[in-house]
Amino acid sequence: MIDKDKMITATNMLDELRGMIAAHNMMFFEIGRILWEFRKNETYLLLGDGGYDTWGTFLANGDIGIKQSTAYAYISLYEFYIMKHDFKVEEVADMTWDKLKMILPHVRNKNKREIREVFDKARVLSRSDLAIETGLADKEGKFYERFVRIVMCKECHNWKLPKDVKECHCGNTKN
Repeated sequence: MIDKDKMITATNMLDELRGMIAAHNMMFFEIGRILWEFRKNETYLLLGDGGYDTWGTFLANGDIGIKQSTAYAYISLYEFYIMKHDFKVEEVADMTWDKLKMILPHVRNKNKREIREVFDKARVLSRSDLAIETGLADKEGKFYERFVRIVMCKECHNWKLPKDVKECHCGNTKN
């Protein structure tokens, strides 16, 4: 038998979590806006002890400490959805940033109506269904791409793949 008090608590926790995720997604775009302004206006040159020499040194600084790839993820999504295509922050915050990033290559050269169609579809699809829809995975949901950590051998200085990664030797150069 289901405990009604526990069910109410679980429902309240889920609502609270959804609200926090939406706030997090909104913050993602606000961070993108601020980083975009820093980069565009080069205001990072005015900060630090005599200013930061480059955008990269500004990002690497311990004050914000984010990788360039992370900064570019923030900026690219902000530029594309908010600046270029006039989506409202509240609207894009309804979807997680990883889904927005997943569809970005597929909508980059599309018109506003086509972007809206892909956006609306991505909103309701699961991540695995979205990956299949965008061609990032096969019909069973197995992704075509996987990020792996490679390590340099301390002896020969060549790169080593993890043992569970099988290297392709078929000669296919299409992907």
